[in-house]
This record gives sequence, C-alpha cells and structure tokens, in this order.
Amino acid sequence: MAKITEYDKYITFGNSEKTPTLLLHANAYNPYMYEELIDLLGLDYVIAPKHRPLWDNNVQHLKDWSIFMEDLVAFMDQHNLKNINAIGHSLGAVSILKASVLRPDLFNKILLIDPVLLPEDRVRWVRYLPYKLKVRLRPIIKIASLRRNHWATRKEAHTHLGSKSVFKRLKPSIFQTFIEKGIVHDYTKGGFTLAFPREWEAMIYASPENIWKFIFHSKSDIAIIKAEHSDVINEETWKRLEKLPSNFRRFEMKDVAHLIPFEKPDKLVELIVKEHLL
Repeated sequence: MAKITEYDKYITFGNSEKTPTLLLHANAYNPYMYEELIDLLGLDYVIAPKHRPLWDNNVQHLKDWSIFMEDLVAFMDQHNLKNINAIGHSLGAVSILKASVLRPDLFNKILLIDPVLLPEDRVRWVRYLPYKLKVRLRPIIKIASLRRNHWATRKEAHTHLGSKSVFKRLKPSIFQTFIEKGIVHDYTKGGFTLAFPREWEAMIYASPENIWKFIFHSKSDIAIIKAEHSDVINEETWKRLEKLPSNFRRFEMKDVAHLIPFEKPDKLVELIVKEHLL
C-alpha cells in the first residue's frame, strides 16, 4: 500500500522525490479514499490537497465554486507545482478544469472523473435564488443539510451509513476508509461526526458552477470520464460536449454511478491505462 504522510491541508502518497501527480477529491469525501486507485495506477508520488471544508469549519456563502479553484492555484504555487498531471473527481474535477483556463502552466495531462457539468439553464436559476428557496426547490441541498452527522461510535456510523444506497455501491475496503477517515472525533459533543461538515456540503450543492463560461477556453490535454449512471452529467450535456475542441477526449464507463473511483477502481484503471489518459 502507498505510504501516507498527513499535513494540515494536504496528504501525500508515495515517494516525494518522484515527479508528482496532483489529485483533487469530491465534495463530502476525502483524499484517503483514492489510495486504492493510486496504488492500482502505480503512481510513484501523489500530492492531494484537501478541500477547504476539511480544514475550515467556517462555512462561507458561495455564489459558485471559485474559492476551491483559488485554493488549488494558491496551493500549487506555494508548492511550486507546474506542468504536472492532475486527476480531479466531481467538485475536484471542476476546480482543476477552471484552473486550467486561468493557469495552463500548472498542468500537463488532466483527467476529469465525472465532473459536475450541469445544464446552463439549471445552474442559472439555482445560483440567483435565496438560499432558503434553494433548499426547498433542490432536494439534494435539503438532504445534505439534514444529513445525520453524529454517532456514539464508528461502529454505529458504519451500521447506519452502510444501509444507505450510495455507500452500498462502494467497494467494502473503500467504505471502511470512509469510516476511518471521513468520520472523526467530535470534540464538542463527544462521539463522532463527519469530517466534511454537512453545512459545507449543502452550500456546495446550492452554488453549482457554470462550466459553460470557461470549458471551451481550456487548452490543456483533458480526458473526461462520465459514469453511465451519472447524476451530474445528463445525456443532453454529454451530447453538447461533442463540440469540445480536439484537446478534449470523452469516455463513458458502464455500470457505475458518480463515485467511480470508490465503486470500481480496477475498471477505472483499465480504462486509464488502455487509453493512455495519464
């Protein structure tokens, strides 16, 4: 297994003397859950920033996801990361994509795993509604905001979350990683709570990024992998992406949902290797 070193705002996998690959994780999850993917890919060294909700409990009102892109660019500049390969999943994929337009010097090859590419009309009306109205009209926001976030023990969390359909799709070993790393001690109430606060998760759902303002401007070498049962890329959007320039390539994975790296990391790696996506 890859050796993990933990820092306040990022973790690393592997040998820091090797050329790094950057990995940016999904909303509500954490970098640790990608370790099996990294091992299967045989990557020598991966540096994985943690999204702000994993180190900043001060939930900010968001209009879009620019803050995550800005955090990423600042992190890469701080660590002198330039012209490297990058893997992004969901929110992480959109943050990398947006950064590639602003700072193409940061990236070589980019792999976007089921990025959140919502229809432009949906993003427009969600963005400008008052938050309370968004919660009423977009169910996923309400679900996240009311998500259970406290358990007496990790075993209790395992039993409760293991009954949920989204976690049933995960590879058992990766679900166990979520229990170990995504559930943390609650030093206020005692017991255990979500490492990624539900308030942040809901705010992210309530402020989707309008990728259509910038996606066609990226000049990086980009591969997009869509899940067959994706809930963030519909068929209309997938069709629209056919008009992307030649620096983009598109692939669809069968029999997976949005959490591809956690459901079938082995099949994902087969596709990545076959198509030379990194």
